[in-house]
Amino acid sequence: NGWRQGIFDPTRPAGPSALPLPKQAGYFHRNRKQTMDKFFDASQLEKFVGKLEKLPQESTPIFLEAMQESTQLTLGEVVDRTPVTYGNLRGSITAQVEAIQGAVIGTVGTSVPYALWVEEDTKPHWPPLQPLIDWVQKKQIAGTYSIQTRRRLGSKANIQAENIALAKMVQKKIAMQGTTGKHMFRDGLAAADEEIDKIFEQATKKVIATILAAE
Repeated sequence: NGWRQGIFDPTRPAGPSALPLPKQAGYFHRNRKQTMDKFFDASQLEKFVGKLEKLPQESTPIFLEAMQESTQLTLGEVVDRTPVTYGNLRGSITAQVEAIQGAVIGTVGTSVPYALWVEEDTKPHWPPLQPLIDWVQKKQIAGTYSIQTRRRLGSKANIQAENIALAKMVQKKIAMQGTTGKHMFRDGLAAADEEIDKIFEQATKKVIATILAAE
């Protein structure tokens, strides 16, 4: 099925018990074939074909290493693009690599349920108010602050009222316009893609060299 296979899935739970393919939307499935003449000349083809039975045992460890490097690269790009309020989403993103029936699968994902809502654009809807109040307070985007002390001015009741008022404005805007996704998984994978191609090209050359050198 090609020289490399990788899966990006922002909705997939982390851990070895997770399904290798997601049931929800919001993922990229990559499966690319490399042409043999890109890596060795025709005079080597007969020798290579005669040793194809060695391909699985020789290639899997090499591609596992390449996929490990690729998923870590993608993980860094995704994490860098993930918005932070409390850090729960960013801290939950992990990378996993496994070999299943000869396919090397790399996954960068999270078990946080709301990750898909952050990743994708959403249609207009009424979000719950309390998380928005908490967000306003955490981001410190409501009220007046002292230049000297950087502390928020006003009584506790006034501060709470300001937070609620701004949260309701945000809620109304989402109800009218929806939200724009951060696309951290999509864009993170795209940013890593060129380097991933190089990683797997080198891995493919290493596999071919290893098989041709085998007695």
